[in-house]
Amino acid sequence: MNILQKKLWFRQKAQQPQDIDCIVFLPRFTYRKDKKKGFTLLETMVAISILLTSLGAPFTVTQLGLRTARKAGQELVAANLAQEGIEFIRYLRDTNSIKGNTWLTGLDGVGNSPNCVGDQAGEPQTCVVDAIANKVLDVSLLVPPFTCSDVFACPPIKYDDISGLYGYESGDSTIYHRAVHMQVARDFAGEPVEVRVVSEVGWRDLDTLRTIKIEEYIMDWR
Repeated sequence: MNILQKKLWFRQKAQQPQDIDCIVFLPRFTYRKDKKKGFTLLETMVAISILLTSLGAPFTVTQLGLRTARKAGQELVAANLAQEGIEFIRYLRDTNSIKGNTWLTGLDGVGNSPNCVGDQAGEPQTCVVDAIANKVLDVSLLVPPFTCSDVFACPPIKYDDISGLYGYESGDSTIYHRAVHMQVARDFAGEPVEVRVVSEVGWRDLDTLRTIKIEEYIMDWR
């Protein structure tokens, strides 16, 4: 058998089926580059920061608006309470004139009324007026007693939910305090001719003490 015949024999031998005990199928793995990429941690953090910044601005504006509205509401109530103090003193003056009393009756310390106009020296005096109860309070007789050394040392004003009115006899205590300061001017005979009235209202706005004052001069117009 020459060399050519040997090669032909081996080729035919290789093409003949052989006895196979088992067949093992191996999986085919193919690698394909995916063009879709995910977000990295840094990109995610930057996106969250931008989102929080964009959402934080409206919240800040809303919070500022609510704070401004609260302050405006408090100032409106305080201004009305201060004006009420002035109006009550004017009301007493007019009522005394109609009844034929001296124009400072109920404020001059005569009888059971507190002395809100001071002595001959004309030093300012402080009183607490209750327009709803139509009287001037003697704060030293309240329980507990108040000194009214400043507006915040005066008794707190109460608010009645039923009537919707501010006073001192019924309701819950509010953040507002009111003091009416009066300074009388007298003539050569010692008679009062003019009273300088300053109605002051103070309240606590969070950690800040705030006050508002209204001033007016009241005279005996008879």
